[in-house]
Amino acid sequence: MADYAETAKGVLAAIGGAGNVTHATHCVTRLRFNVRDKEQVDREAVKDVPGVLGEQFSGEQYQVIIGATVAKVYEEVCAQGGFQQQAAIDENLDGEKKPVSLRRLGSEILDGLSGTLVPMLPAIVAAGLLKLVVSLFGPAGMGLMSEGSDLLTLFTVLGDAAFYFLPMIVAYTGAQKFGGNPVLTITIAAIMMHPTIAGLAAEGAQFTVYGIPAIMVSYANSVFPMV
Repeated sequence: MADYAETAKGVLAAIGGAGNVTHATHCVTRLRFNVRDKEQVDREAVKDVPGVLGEQFSGEQYQVIIGATVAKVYEEVCAQGGFQQQAAIDENLDGEKKPVSLRRLGSEILDGLSGTLVPMLPAIVAAGLLKLVVSLFGPAGMGLMSEGSDLLTLFTVLGDAAFYFLPMIVAYTGAQKFGGNPVLTITIAAIMMHPTIAGLAAEGAQFTVYGIPAIMVSYANSVFPMV
């Protein structure tokens, strides 16, 4: 078992002692220190401390790479240095760095699109089935639902809603995929689909703000503008 206390003691001694530290926190794999005097940090000594995998300065911050046991070492650092423990920073600087390429870019785009579109399928399938009912039993089919009847209107609305408000569904699934705020993205979709915007688009009306022209477009049934 690693001796977290010894690792913490060695790191603190090598960076100039607790008195040279103004702030101490950690992320997924690293101890992070803000120090008063960089000259007091003995970087070679830090590297020689058992349990240390590496070190570096990143801007004004000194980072000591510990690995998966960093939380345990950080607890000892705070205990020995008299620091108040801070919440961990949710960042992994040591994750695998993949080279940028057109193939990888294409793969990332497809992954983003599939992650956004696939969760929509249940709603789209259900709406499609309802529209199929209208086609089969409505005036253009078997005629069991007459033109203008309330039942036909109900099934038409149920079948059209998911397609008409598709940008709002995309707003939610896209936020889930890309880590956005669903409330904000749905609000953006609502702005895009506001009846005033739709009305101006239908009329082909001119719309300018401080002399900057904007083309009014209906976003109903659309996917990619919201993505």
